[in-house]
Amino acid sequence: MLPCFVFGWDAYLVPFGSKDFFVHISHDEYWGIVSKTRKAYDALFAELEDLNPIESPGMRSRFCLASGA
Repeated sequence: MLPCFVFGWDAYLVPFGSKDFFVHISHDEYWGIVSKTRKAYDALFAELEDLNPIESPGMRSRFCLASGA
């Protein structure tokens, strides 16, 4: 993961054995965690609380399905 930050690469990282989330690293100097379920989202958000995470409307519109889809 470190080379992605150092060299400004885009990457999608999927933790081994996990089907609930993935990490998106952008060359535009941001990263995000995208979860499959609300339960996974709440657990990840709580675990990363020390980093003061914020939810991005841009990430939501990029990775989430619209209601009823």
